[in-house]
Amino acid sequence: MPGDRRCAPWLMWEHALPPTHREMADMGSRSYDPAAIGAGRRLPTASGIPGTTLGLIPLPVFSSGGCLVDTPGVHLHHRLPHALRPEHHAALAPRGRLRGRGVAVPPGGAVLWWGGCVRLHVAPHRGQHVSLTFFGPKSLHVAEAGGGEEAAGGLARGAPGAGGVGACSDRPPPPPADGAWFRGGSAALLERGLSPPRRLTKPLAPGQPRAIADLAVSGLPGWVSVHGSGAGELALEVCVPAGVEVFWRPPLPVHVPA
Repeated sequence: MPGDRRCAPWLMWEHALPPTHREMADMGSRSYDPAAIGAGRRLPTASGIPGTTLGLIPLPVFSSGGCLVDTPGVHLHHRLPHALRPEHHAALAPRGRLRGRGVAVPPGGAVLWWGGCVRLHVAPHRGQHVSLTFFGPKSLHVAEAGGGEEAAGGLARGAPGAGGVGACSDRPPPPPADGAWFRGGSAALLERGLSPPRRLTKPLAPGQPRAIADLAVSGLPGWVSVHGSGAGELALEVCVPAGVEVFWRPPLPVHVPA
């Protein structure tokens, strides 16, 4: 009831405090700890790549002149970040909410590059509806490198060709006109080369297009959502920098742009 202080005992506690203490009790007050707030403007409070030590960091903590050295953690060779140079890690980190970029795959198939380091061959799929939605940092652009006969030929060969990478070409498409391109992917390809193509298949079902599965690259902050419908199965071949793992997983329940 209004005016009944028994219904809100915390009001009695708050009014019993001096004005200064009441202000300090407000955790959202800017004057709660002005010294800490001022220091926070000058000191980093979060890393663009949390939990990652990219190199040796000397820490001068001894008065005698010696120092401790912070070293990188366990090297996981199957993750994409460990195939990149340290200067390219920051460009791979997301800067905000991941928004999907949809690509409708024509019936004749398509060859797509994602960020210059992931190459997808989608097989021709007559009588099927297939679309891919790429969720990842803005630096990972999606570019079409070919389709039709090239997509069909790449999936039909299945044997290593010139360069020893099967159907995968080791040359990503030219960067977009605005120059916003993830150069770390191209550098990783030059140093490691592309892995042999890995063939992934998923059965389709008639009716409305639905989420079939997500295609994930180990260590890449994002995924490819695969939607489709029709008879038979969908076939893809994926190439990544040598040593990096690729796998299917159940689709995440996220909104996919139309």
